[in-house]
Amino acid sequence: MRYLSIEPSPRGWEKRLQAHEAKATTRLPAGRAVAGIFDADGSVIALTRPFTTSADKPTLVTPRVPDGSADLMVVLGKQKASPAERTRKITAISTMIAGKEHYPAVLYEHNGRIIAIWYGLPSGTARLKLSSDLFRIEQAEIQLATGTVTTFRETLDLETKGGAP
Repeated sequence: MRYLSIEPSPRGWEKRLQAHEAKATTRLPAGRAVAGIFDADGSVIALTRPFTTSADKPTLVTPRVPDGSADLMVVLGKQKASPAERTRKITAISTMIAGKEHYPAVLYEHNGRIIAIWYGLPSGTARLKLSSDLFRIEQAEIQLATGTVTTFRETLDLETKGGAP
């Protein structure tokens, strides 16, 4: 089980638990977060919707696989950028599926990476669309299947001056 802060602050956090710890009570910093169950390769098996934790009451979360639709988690690394460039925010990310544009329910940038999560997508081929003056991504087509969470990981390339690859 992994917990990931989605707070818009410079002090994000991530907490990873071993399988034997997953059902135990775990203390988390207050704020918005998501949780997921991941396999050994780092692919998502099940996700929660965003939730809010507080210091004064417990929050029960149960990651789930989508029912009748597909979920998508995209993790984009900014490793090729300088430390200063890694702190810059992109302007937009979306997916195109069967001619319809879908925006993520969760968009989080911290520690040199971008995490975007979509819930309830139709199955089929999703084309990732990134709008940024600093980063670009090669044509990314992702196959989505009903009842699954698909994980897509990629390291972003830097745009050259003038926006041409």
